[in-house]
Amino acid sequence: MTQFISTLLSALLTVAIFSFPVLWLWNWVMPITFGLPVIDFWTASGLLMLSNLLFKNNTSTKHDNN
Repeated sequence: MTQFISTLLSALLTVAIFSFPVLWLWNWVMPITFGLPVIDFWTASGLLMLSNLLFKNNTSTKHDNN
């Protein structure tokens, strides 16, 4: 049970570490440049997850040495 809790806390910390730069950069650049709205933490987390799903390269690079 403690391993589950530590894994969950680690995942939440990782999301926070990567979401805050997205939040700050968005709120600094996008409203001024494109007139888009200011976003909150959860929206930044959602944008981060969505961009990860859309742009992540999932191809395998298995090399066959024959």
